[in-house]
Amino acid sequence: MTQQFIPHFKARKAGAILTTTSLAAIIALPRDGAYGAAKRAQQGMLESLYYELKPFNVFVKAMIPGGTKTNFQTPLNDLTGYEKVAENQRKYLLAGNDEFPDPQEAAKIIFEAATDEKDKINYPTDSVCQELYDQYMEMGMEQFKNYFSNLIHKN
Repeated sequence: MTQQFIPHFKARKAGAILTTTSLAAIIALPRDGAYGAAKRAQQGMLESLYYELKPFNVFVKAMIPGGTKTNFQTPLNDLTGYEKVAENQRKYLLAGNDEFPDPQEAAKIIFEAATDEKDKINYPTDSVCQELYDQYMEMGMEQFKNYFSNLIHKN
């Protein structure tokens, strides 16, 4: 796919490439290994594209949703043995809210990313995701690992 559209952007010496990764590309979650790995690989490729296309004035940006209020999430696997972990993880991802943010919040952030011309890669797509992203970035992986592990494994 990139082989098809990158020459166009390089020739124009302008543009913005946006793709959707996930909060799972930044924060690893239990029972989410394959999805998280795919999203981290996508995030890494996007970062490489950022460096490759910056000399051509092409912005490369990652839309990073967390939990979003859609019908996308359906139970795909067995929670046996992970019931409490899954419950605690969901509470963490809700960040004190009753439900996940509406997709309209994401649409505003995506529009901003497409038009703001900022030299910025990551755009968490709602206020809850932004809060969790900021927490992870401020703590760093090792401190967050301890915090999150204790949070999801508490009774």
